[in-house]
Amino acid sequence: MKKKTTKVSKAPLKELIKKLGIISYLDLGLITDKYQAEEVFDVELGEKMKGKSPDECEKIFAEEGRRAMTLREVLSCFKSKKELAEYLDNYNFIDCPGSRYDSSTVPSLYLVDGQPELYWCCAGYDFGRWGSASCGISGTSEAGNLETRVEKLEEQMKKITKIINI
Repeated sequence: MKKKTTKVSKAPLKELIKKLGIISYLDLGLITDKYQAEEVFDVELGEKMKGKSPDECEKIFAEEGRRAMTLREVLSCFKSKKELAEYLDNYNFIDCPGSRYDSSTVPSLYLVDGQPELYWCCAGYDFGRWGSASCGISGTSEAGNLETRVEKLEEQMKKITKIINI
């Protein structure tokens, strides 16, 4: 699912979870967010990152000029339990590495017998059907952060120049 812009709900996390009919196995008071935004854009809910750990995805997002989404941001992308359940049924699991449950785990959404559930996933492990959600960063595009790409190209050119001069 790719959405252009989504307003991030300011409702308490407990209310968002209840609204979407999610069964949570987490102590919501232990969830911390790395980011706070009023809206997110260029949302990608994890299909492209299946089979990669949340930690690995965060490195990829940085290279692409993107960032990991928080649990609140991901939940804000859905209007109903039915919409969330249909999405999870098609794409399986969504990791939310923009949030942490503790230092080494991230909140994860998944579906069990048609019921959306919230639990945690180890940030360093990858599972084939799990993908980490990401969004654009202000001033960047889908093509990635231009400055980062230029820096990488310059590094590659230096290496090539050294090889040629040897």
